[in-house]
Amino acid sequence: MILNVIVIVSIYWIRTPMTPILKMSLSLAAADACSSMLYAANLFGLDLMEMVKLMGIVVTVAHLLALSLNHYLGILKPLHYNSIVTKRKLTIVICMLWICPVIIVGTLCGVEMNSHTFQSENNTELIYMDFENNTNKLNVSEDPFNNFRFRISYASLFFIPMVFMAFFYTHILIIVRKQQKVWKHLSRIGSTKWKGRSVNGCPSNRVIREQKQLEGNLRAICTTLLIMGSCFIGWMPALLLYSLMCEKGCFWQGDSLCELNRKHIKGIMTIRFIENLLIIMKMLANAVIYSIRMKEIKTYDNPIEKMELKY
Repeated sequence: MILNVIVIVSIYWIRTPMTPILKMSLSLAAADACSSMLYAANLFGLDLMEMVKLMGIVVTVAHLLALSLNHYLGILKPLHYNSIVTKRKLTIVICMLWICPVIIVGTLCGVEMNSHTFQSENNTELIYMDFENNTNKLNVSEDPFNNFRFRISYASLFFIPMVFMAFFYTHILIIVRKQQKVWKHLSRIGSTKWKGRSVNGCPSNRVIREQKQLEGNLRAICTTLLIMGSCFIGWMPALLLYSLMCEKGCFWQGDSLCELNRKHIKGIMTIRFIENLLIIMKMLANAVIYSIRMKEIKTYDNPIEKMELKY
């Protein structure tokens, strides 16, 4: 979390105009910092609302999805990119990346709590009738989020965007490979024209600009893919366990879950340790990726180091 905060503070030393990718990446760093803070609070036993704890992952995934779409537009429509991604639109999108996940998770939690309240009221009446007829008492779970329906719905907010991101980046890779083959072929045969533009021998400014823009986009894409990979490796095991283990409806549920925890306590503790270790490593990795891969932040790391040495 501290490393992410340092990355965000580096905005103060950036004097060059910030690109849309840089702005969204800094917002992603802020989302990572919030997610790390919520995880640390939960890890140290601070009691937080379930809805608040679950928001961090969704906000981060929303930023990654937006970055992948931004890269997709930059590669697919390079000439129209600046007219599509304006400063005003970018500001609105960044705000929505924080607001929409909160609304979605809040709605999901609200629906589940209302459903749980309704079931609890019905079960209360059944329990009264059961006592009158000397039958067994029904058990009602106190946790409205401890069921498969809610947990798989929440996990889908992580896995579905990952599928879309995989599609975007696969298509980007196909487009880039095709473009590179065209340039390589024209360079090999010594052609000076491509679609009416000078390419080799007397390259036009437009072609040079497009090649540099493609190189910059590829670097940004690699950075986002590294962050996406760290999030996938860090969060996927935890979300799979979250979806497979609960009181009702999951693969391991109720008595079978209690029996599993009792019989394989060492194995479960080892799995939980690895799960938490992967999440912590993901938090550290993302901050390192920001500082190494993003040249604007890498350039202005030195003032931060000087400030730290000074104090």
